[in-house]
Amino acid sequence: MGDWSGIPYIISQVLTIVASILICSSFFIKRRVFVLIVTISANVILIVAWGFLGAFIGLGMIGVEIVRDIASYSIYQKRDKKYKYRILRLDWIMLFLYLTAMVLITVFTETGGVMSLFAFFAVFFFTVGIWQKKRLVFLICAIISEACWIVYNIYIESIFGLVWEVALFIGAIAGLILYIRRREKVSQKHCEQLGRATICQCCKKPTETESVDMDDDSKLASTAKS
Repeated sequence: MGDWSGIPYIISQVLTIVASILICSSFFIKRRVFVLIVTISANVILIVAWGFLGAFIGLGMIGVEIVRDIASYSIYQKRDKKYKYRILRLDWIMLFLYLTAMVLITVFTETGGVMSLFAFFAVFFFTVGIWQKKRLVFLICAIISEACWIVYNIYIESIFGLVWEVALFIGAIAGLILYIRRREKVSQKHCEQLGRATICQCCKKPTETESVDMDDDSKLASTAKS
């Protein structure tokens, strides 16, 4: 989307590298508020970088991500623990607002045809993944989202953006594999701890007591890309 040797393109790539470093650093931060601050800082830098590339629909989608992350953090912090893994009316309202903003931004900024729409799909899948609360679905949505970002970075010709998204795509796949393996180990250990009187629904093996709902991902430890 421009001269690769031009100053604006070079600046955009430098800023993309800086944003990538910030996002990497967030993986080692424990407190959610600091993760939020670092992530927002990286996204703001990425907005500037994509401004140099003229990637306006992607720029708008990143803006939606910033608002979504701030709102999600605020809602999560104030919500009672017993409701944190449930989809409430407020969650439906926020999802509607996010999608409405995304559609409006797409309508007013989309100028590059089908390829530019992959920025919309990337944010759409990741937003739905966060909204629906289940870890397994989130990881699948994250993989689809990263695949869309890869296509979009190819479209805007961002070399370092492409490299970074490929790395995140591989990381998301690795996170899914690790989650499935850990889930299987937890299920197996759960069944071994129970006896043989009834049937355990998580693996269809004989047990003594009623089965635990293994679809409740909040009970399983896991790691994933945020």
